[in-house]
Amino acid sequence: MPQHQPTLMEPILSYNNGNGNNSDYDVMNWFEDLSQNAGFVQTQLLCQILEQNYGVEYLKKWLGSYNILEMDACALESLFSSVVPLASHADFEPFMQRIADGDTTPLLTQQPITTLSLRYHHLFIFYTLVPFSSTFLGTKTLIHYSAGFFFNFIVM
Repeated sequence: MPQHQPTLMEPILSYNNGNGNNSDYDVMNWFEDLSQNAGFVQTQLLCQILEQNYGVEYLKKWLGSYNILEMDACALESLFSSVVPLASHADFEPFMQRIADGDTTPLLTQQPITTLSLRYHHLFIFYTLVPFSSTFLGTKTLIHYSAGFFFNFIVM
């Protein structure tokens, strides 16, 4: 089984005051550190995502001829911005349909897509499939945790 690779977003759950307990001050420091170094964090997070998903079918289309595992962060960020176009949901629909049909090959991520959620767009009256993996669910939890913390900090 592959070993877990931490991301830059994970310290929020382990950032503590030295005694093993998270404190309001520590969470705010973690958030301030990320905010003050946003460009660096963005570049590093992009590199982590690309390295963790190296070889998936979608990325092969754009990055297949490059050995991204041997590139430094700045070169990888520059390559990504120059060869990978902005994508819309329509670009991913064929992959999500294949996943819905049972395809388990790494199409969008190296991590298995564990859930496809059907999302209704009431304004335009149509449905789309939204893929979920364990990483996405963890990230969503961190976003809610952070939002809840700052809401409580500001309101209380």
